Amino acid sequence: MITDVEIIAVGRKIRETARLERESGIIREMTCRGLWVVLVAGCATPTGLGDAAAGTDAGDSAMPVADDSGVDAAAEAAAPDLAPAGPPYTLSVTLAGNGLGSVVSSPAGISCSSGTCAALFSNQSVTLTASVGHGSFFQGWTGDCSRAQLTCVVAVNQSRNVTATFSSVQHNLVFVSSASYAANLGSAAAYDQKCNQLATAAGINNDSNDAFVALVRDGSREFAVVLGAARGFVRVDGAPIADTAVNLLSSSQMFNNIGLDEHGTEVLDGKVLSGISPTADLSYTCFSWTSTSTGSYAFPGNTSSGPVKWLYSFPAENCSAQLRLYCFMKTLTVALSSTVTAGKKIYLSNSNFSPGGGLSAADALCDAQKPLGTTGTGKALLATTSASASSRLHQLSYVRPDGQLVGTGNEISLGNVHTGIWQRGDGSYVYGSAWSGTEFVNQTAATANNCHDWTSAMMSDTALIGDAHSVTTWWSNTNGDPAPCSTAQLLRCFEE
Repeated sequence: MITDVEIIAVGRKIRETARLERESGIIREMTCRGLWVVLVAGCATPTGLGDAAAGTDAGDSAMPVADDSGVDAAAEAAAPDLAPAGPPYTLSVTLAGNGLGSVVSSPAGISCSSGTCAALFSNQSVTLTASVGHGSFFQGWTGDCSRAQLTCVVAVNQSRNVTATFSSVQHNLVFVSSASYAANLGSAAAYDQKCNQLATAAGINNDSNDAFVALVRDGSREFAVVLGAARGFVRVDGAPIADTAVNLLSSSQMFNNIGLDEHGTEVLDGKVLSGISPTADLSYTCFSWTSTSTGSYAFPGNTSSGPVKWLYSFPAENCSAQLRLYCFMKTLTVALSSTVTAGKKIYLSNSNFSPGGGLSAADALCDAQKPLGTTGTGKALLATTSASASSRLHQLSYVRPDGQLVGTGNEISLGNVHTGIWQRGDGSYVYGSAWSGTEFVNQTAATANNCHDWTSAMMSDTALIGDAHSVTTWWSNTNGDPAPCSTAQLLRCFEE
């Protein structure tokens, strides 16, 4: 008979289950008023838990349990016929970094503002939500949850450990708006207000709620002028973007795509209003942001793109469409230097490759144009009829010449990259098309899709290509249009 009990976990309603052996003693699980409780022999019931534990008055201090069948018949009858939830497991949350923030859980159990907090849950999904403190931003989750978004769902079917990192704002934050807006708000400044409203709601704005501007150009302002002396731009997860506005707008530097909204949610291939066009004039600003006419147009930026194409892409978007915004903090002037990750080099060729000489000719070009200091042999990331492109990679980390991690060999083989392969061996950042030969990087090629193993230079033969400037269509472009083998395209190269 168990006479003294302590509630040590709460979960979903279940039927009484068998006894379980634990180091702390004999544990019973049973249903009490729709709550799942774990009972430990030899522990006093905490004051005030009698009502929740046993269905008695709040003043009761313990729940008598006669034997293994000591579940009230009415409670037994009311309990749904569910599978046992199993023993409770510990979910631990550690707050890291030099910033301020807090994490709470749903169901309740964790409310953490410093150090490490833990609670017990039984075989259930737990949603963790991070809230940002003043002057800080949320850099992301690690451990058994890995993402930059403010919320994360953890399956607590075993003990789990999660770290939430909050960092102080030392560089200007940049995000894609979670909302989309009409093209007729009247001026570029009207979109600044929208960015600041979103930043304030996300807890990343300054005290006066005016730290951000929208990357929207019109006849009254150029974006580089609006940013002024601001420098050092990072995403809301801390990933570097560029040091100066001139670097970014001229595409002389771009470390990562701006693909996260103010909450850290990934926005893939989102279309963004900017007012920038290939001709650099004001013809594509929806009549200075006053028109939603189907007869006026703007070139949208793309949130999954790097150099140039992040600002504008084809085709032009009708002004009747609602588009997202790029929102830039403009208050800080601390120079940004990119953290260099160790790994094998992965890069674009400096010059375009014309098929005809086979894979060996492509390898030779990659080796001749590898970054300075690269000790391994340069090889081409191309598919043949006998081997996929990814089979040429090793299970190592591959980084661009600027030190940005593109991915491990396994990640790249699945088509998942941390950032685009949009930097040449000589260090310049470019956009354009690159040969691939297959729809997916882990496929072998058909001769009709890879210039007959890269030996044909005939216009009638074709090969598949990808967008060198993208993190989504980097291997195979969205149109699926092949290029004639008589043309020259970039190569993706890697260090053997």
